[in-house]
Amino acid sequence: MIIIFEGSIQLFLNMDAGTEFALENLPMGSIINAHNFLAKRRHSVNARVTTNTTFFYLKYAKMVEVAKLYPRFAKELLREKGKAESLKSRD
Repeated sequence: MIIIFEGSIQLFLNMDAGTEFALENLPMGSIINAHNFLAKRRHSVNARVTTNTTFFYLKYAKMVEVAKLYPRFAKELLREKGKAESLKSRD
């Protein structure tokens, strides 16, 4: 999961004949890949920074490690993981 702390990131796809299709410009405060992260879905998209950008990434294993220390957070994380996995079946 990636959290944009400052700046912005553009998500885009490469189409036929090298044409780029912009999907979205994500400003600071945006979170990339939250549901895919929880459901362990593999999707790919290209990304590039459009201004000077600071972002943080969080690995799933680290989030689980933290959740073990906070039972209420662990319960909420499992609830969200269930939602994400149910959406995964719609892909």
